[in-house]
Amino acid sequence: MKQSKSGKNKKSRKNKVTKEPREPWLSSADARVMRILLGFIFLALTIFTVVALVSYIFTWTSDQSLLRDPQVLSSAAEEASNSGGRIGLIWADFLISKLFGLGAFAIPFFFGAVSIACFRLRKINLLRLFMVSLIGAIVISLILAYVSGFTKYEYFLGNGLGGSYGRHAVAWLISMLGNIGAGCVLMILLLLWLVLLSKKVALRFDDLMWDVANRPRREKAIATDEDAEIEAEEEEEVSDDSVCDPEYQELQPDIITEVIPNSDSSSQETAGPITPIESDNPDDVIIKIEGSDHDFIKNLTEEEKSRLFDPRLDLPDYRNPSLSLLDDYRDKWHTVSMEELEKNKTKIVTVLGHYKIKVVAITAKMGPTVTLYKIHLADGMKISQVRSREEDIALSLGAKGVRVVTLIDSVGIEVANENPSVVPLKSILNDPKFKSTDMELPLAMGITVTNEPFFLDLARMPHLLIAGATGMGKSVGLNCIITSLLYTKHPAELKFVMVDPKKVELSLYAKLDKHFLAKIPDESEAIITDTRKVVNTLK
Repeated sequence: MKQSKSGKNKKSRKNKVTKEPREPWLSSADARVMRILLGFIFLALTIFTVVALVSYIFTWTSDQSLLRDPQVLSSAAEEASNSGGRIGLIWADFLISKLFGLGAFAIPFFFGAVSIACFRLRKINLLRLFMVSLIGAIVISLILAYVSGFTKYEYFLGNGLGGSYGRHAVAWLISMLGNIGAGCVLMILLLLWLVLLSKKVALRFDDLMWDVANRPRREKAIATDEDAEIEAEEEEEVSDDSVCDPEYQELQPDIITEVIPNSDSSSQETAGPITPIESDNPDDVIIKIEGSDHDFIKNLTEEEKSRLFDPRLDLPDYRNPSLSLLDDYRDKWHTVSMEELEKNKTKIVTVLGHYKIKVVAITAKMGPTVTLYKIHLADGMKISQVRSREEDIALSLGAKGVRVVTLIDSVGIEVANENPSVVPLKSILNDPKFKSTDMELPLAMGITVTNEPFFLDLARMPHLLIAGATGMGKSVGLNCIITSLLYTKHPAELKFVMVDPKKVELSLYAKLDKHFLAKIPDESEAIITDTRKVVNTLK
């Protein structure tokens, strides 16, 4: 019996393996045709809805009798004044009067976006756009209903500017919170919807509040700088006057200029070239620069030269992204406490004392994640004695990572901080040294243990491999590299070929396909997920 059961299991496994995969019910060509048809359908629906809604605003009063007619769709009914006909009248009345009022214009906006996505004119997240459109229609309906309640347009369009939905919802809010409370709630809902549309709204609001709070300080600093400039100019004027002092002029040697008339002008014309003087002094040697007959640049004007080597003229209005898009991580910046420094100092001196290594002084340099302890040894002590005890020092300190390095005037022990800080990329990109660097492809990599910005030039290391264990920061490093280049280079100077078979790490950069991503024209996705297409893209 056991053998028969195992035989049945083997047969069932073979049957499962030999099953062929089901073919999709639509081929790729049929799917494209279906997508194009849906695009035209939603485009027509968008145009029809917009025409019906706009016409309803001007003709709603004359069509009220037709809406109350139960046979509005029959041929016996009178003609509708709405440009969308009877169906357009019913459709517009449902969206404006029964639902969202003027907020109903968000509905054809969503239909138009679906049409654009079907025609692949732009990649759109339809689910997010649907939520944004629906929430926008509701928020606009509530705000218009709230505002129209204080004006003569309370019953405009039948149920007010906010429609029946907005009118009843605002009436409930006012009954619960009063006019002021309802207004505050609606303002918060509007701000949340704007943030949902774009995070730039919150960032610009934060920058505005910071500017308002720090404006007096900046004005005071500007006034101080102007006073300093005025004082510097006055000092220069005083120094100029001192040069003109008669006593000072008496100390100057007399300079006599003698003009020798040219008695024979023809001698200059027949004179040959000046013979170079032989001398061992480098200052007496003359260097002569010869031009080339094939140099076409010398005949160009300055304007033509600037256009010749400036590929950025293809996008002259392009501006680098604002640093306000990046977070400064102020809540994740920690300082090393004095207790931690004293504790580590005591442990270092103790463990070195066990091996008869005398320490004269210790200097600590605190970094964001690592603190460098400079150990000044006594006379006669060797650095190799400390390096050989690296494991013992690490065991004594009990820190996550300890490293012994050789410095110019001492030996250094790097100890990981108990509370490491997050280094914001914003601070490195905003550093004057990074802004003024002459590197072709600068990469902002972090901050050194001495709190100095650390950046590299990718042009000098064109082959770069990023490796490490899980959680060591490979993805963070890769994002820093890409972000550094995006903040420093023009789209005409830089193109990325991104390959992401797992569709995890680089999918967020798909929005850059119009400027920074290189792809084959027929491809729909800018991020390559099929490794077989990499060679064709690189070609």
